Amino acid sequence: MLGGLDALVCVGRQGQVIAESCRRTRGHPRSIRHYPDRDAARRGLSRIVRPGDLVLFKASRGLGLDRLAVAVAERAGATPQLRLAAG
Repeated sequence: MLGGLDALVCVGRQGQVIAESCRRTRGHPRSIRHYPDRDAARRGLSRIVRPGDLVLFKASRGLGLDRLAVAVAERAGATPQLRLAAG
């Protein structure tokens, strides 16, 4: 795991830079995912996220990952706990 996380999910062009950097410095590649857009992330995550997983989503706020996080959690049978950071 990466700092207690089960997965780091990075989306978009800048997300690719974050994912690659994390893989080089401290992360385990299996726990770090990069997707080009929100739809690709939704498809990919629906196969890997399970109830109890702690997942960090990182992307531009404009990509709407808050909605993706809710959808992924509900599909896994979990209640989403969102913490949105301004930045």
